[in-house]
Parts: sequence; C-alpha cells; structure tokens
Amino acid sequence: MLIYLVPRFEEGELVALNLEIEESLGEDLEVRIRGGLSRSPFIFYLEELISDYNRGRWKPADELVNHALKDNISKLPWAERIYRELLKVPFGDRITYGELARRAGSYPRAVGLAMKLNKFPIIIPCHRVVSRTGLGGYSQGEEIKRALLNWESSFKERSLAGRVGYK
Repeated sequence: MLIYLVPRFEEGELVALNLEIEESLGEDLEVRIRGGLSRSPFIFYLEELISDYNRGRWKPADELVNHALKDNISKLPWAERIYRELLKVPFGDRITYGELARRAGSYPRAVGLAMKLNKFPIIIPCHRVVSRTGLGGYSQGEEIKRALLNWESSFKERSLAGRVGYK
C-alpha cells in the first residue's frame, strides 16, 4: 500500500497533514510526501522523517510535535492532556479510548473527539487509539488506520523476535 502524507499550508504555515491512499496492492506499506511541494527545509525534514517511518523508526522533532500540539490545542484546549498522553504510546503499540481517557483524566468520548479533530495524523499518532471491541474510527479512513497499525506492529514483532526467550 502506498500512502501519501499531504501537508497543507496557509500563508506559509503548516496547518494540517492529510493521508491519502494511492494504491492498496500488497501487504507492504510505504508512506511518501505528496510531490509538487516547494523544496523548503521543512519538506526535506518531512521526507527524512517519513523515510525513517518506512524503516520502522519514528521520532519526530520536538519542534514539529510542539507545532502540531499548539495548533490542535489552540482550538481544543481541553484536549492537551489527551494528546500528551497519546504521544507516550510507543511506535507499534496501541491504546484503547478508555485507557487513554483514564491516563489523561478525561472521558472516552472526549478522546474520540480529540482524535477526530487531530489535524496532524502520524505526528500526533491518533491511529494508535483503538476501540475496546475493534479498530475504532479514523479521520483518514479505516483502511489507512489498519495499514498503519499493521505496519508499525510488524516492526515491533521483528524487534521482539530478535530478543532471547521470545516465542
């Protein structure tokens, strides 16, 4: 599956990231930056970040995370604790709406709304939040959510498989 990360700018400032499926053939996943963007240092950084993501490594710079948090919570100040707790969920792991709500001192429905209104998917990894009984929704589409979760967990499984005593 090929997924494009599509940055959206207004007046030169990043205001959102969207994910779009280009192809849904095969089990492998690749994320790319949508072409045709200015070759700014920010776009080069995003390309490097996505390249790392495709290799199972994920650590966005604090500056990008802070930008995403600031933009999201400027409209949703009550969601700051939710997003900050979500950022603690490791690459390849999942958390339920209820557990994230408990950790953030909130409610599962508030968590769901914060995930729905997140304008920076992958940076604020809302795809890692799942329902107690299944996948749960995703603003970018359930097919993308499933692909991202499967992709990330495959790296975690490979990492665990290399440890002594793992079965």
